[in-house]
Amino acid sequence: MLISERAQYGLRERNRADKEVRILAAGRELFSRDGFEATTTRAIAQRAGIGTGTLFLYFPEKRDLLLRLFKDDIAPVHRAAVASLESDLPLLDAGLRVFRSLYDYYARDPRLSRVFLSELPFRDPTRAASLALFTLDFLQAIARLVEVARERGEIARDCEPLAVARTMFRLYYAVLIEWISGVLPSPAAAEHELRASLEQLVRGIAHDTETTP
Repeated sequence: MLISERAQYGLRERNRADKEVRILAAGRELFSRDGFEATTTRAIAQRAGIGTGTLFLYFPEKRDLLLRLFKDDIAPVHRAAVASLESDLPLLDAGLRVFRSLYDYYARDPRLSRVFLSELPFRDPTRAASLALFTLDFLQAIARLVEVARERGEIARDCEPLAVARTMFRLYYAVLIEWISGVLPSPAAAEHELRASLEQLVRGIAHDTETTP
């Protein structure tokens, strides 16, 4: 490739990246302010300073943009939370720390969080499948925490790590929905409720250290 061709290619890529950044920023602002249904693709394109046709080249449907925003937000949050854990942290404390980081994220913009939680999991089978695969990465990270707890004898050896991780996630998610929907008044109340649920789970799968006479 000639130098001038490389320069043109680099300029096109920078322009493309700049447009994508503007689209993401516009979508975030409008979804948070106006909700999903009231936000039109025309409004997103106008806010991003592009044509509607250009928007569709990046995100063929409005929900594609919402899913991208969610993935971009959540992935670094849970990865950083898992990476920060001490190796000897009890399973209950490790789980609470990870899930607390997610509650903290959702608390930053509750209106956008309600849009994420109401629109993404249920409305579209294709995108729901994509979200399920994305969530599986998180579940596998939690499963590794469960496996470590099992190896050090904290929980019973017949516990299946991914099954336990799924149960922990379901408890976290149920409490999250209660908080976002207003049943629970605050992230602190959500954390308190989650702790009580996870304590019951961990107690149920704990390794029995008593010896049989």
